[in-house]
Amino acid sequence: MKQYTTPKQTAKLIELGFEPETKIKGVRTVHSKVKIDYVWNFTIGELIDMLGVHLSSIYYIGIEWFVNAEGLECRREELVDALYYTIVCLKEGGVI
Repeated sequence: MKQYTTPKQTAKLIELGFEPETKIKGVRTVHSKVKIDYVWNFTIGELIDMLGVHLSSIYYIGIEWFVNAEGLECRREELVDALYYTIVCLKEGGVI
C-alpha cells in the first residue's frame, strides 16, 4: 500500500497552496561536507488532516478505497490516491 503522494501529485498540491512537511530522507558526506537529503511529499495522515471537517468517511471494499467528503465519493485502489483526488476536486471547486 502506498503511503505517500507521488512527485506529480505533490507538485499539484503545492500548486494548489498546500505545503508538505519537510522530512529528512538521509544524511551523507559529500566532498567532506554533510549533505542532508529531504523528502517533499504528503503522507496519508497529512491528506486526511487537509480534508478535516469536510471528510465524511473512509472505507475499504474488495480492492478499492472509498473516500466521502462534502457529497463527493472518490474510489481508488490506493488510499493515498483516493484522498489526493478528493482534495484536488474540493480545492478546485472552492470547498476547501
